[in-house]
Amino acid sequence: MEISQQQTIDVLREWQRKKWIIQGGMIDSLDNNAAIFGCIEELDDHSVRIDARTFAQKAKNIGIIIRLNNAAFSFGDWPETPPKYEGDLQFSYKAFLIITFTNGTRCELYATNL
Repeated sequence: MEISQQQTIDVLREWQRKKWIIQGGMIDSLDNNAAIFGCIEELDDHSVRIDARTFAQKAKNIGIIIRLNNAAFSFGDWPETPPKYEGDLQFSYKAFLIITFTNGTRCELYATNL
């Protein structure tokens, strides 16, 4: 489901409030991508910072800042998942957020059930 930037911030704020562990990736191409793991540590109207400082103090320097301007947003909680995968995905993740930037880079964020 397509959502606005403000709705995206509201979703991320809820994930931050609940201290959900976020797993995901930043995909630029088949050759350029990166994994994301941690909690939402900082959030404002223009960006979100996800890092693993919740798990280790040194990990606060290892994270990602995602700028939310000039992007399209899609939110889901598995209603459109093929039945074959629905159970496994619902067991592992509460919801997901896909951020697509104007240059084609895609960021996938999954709120885990950990």
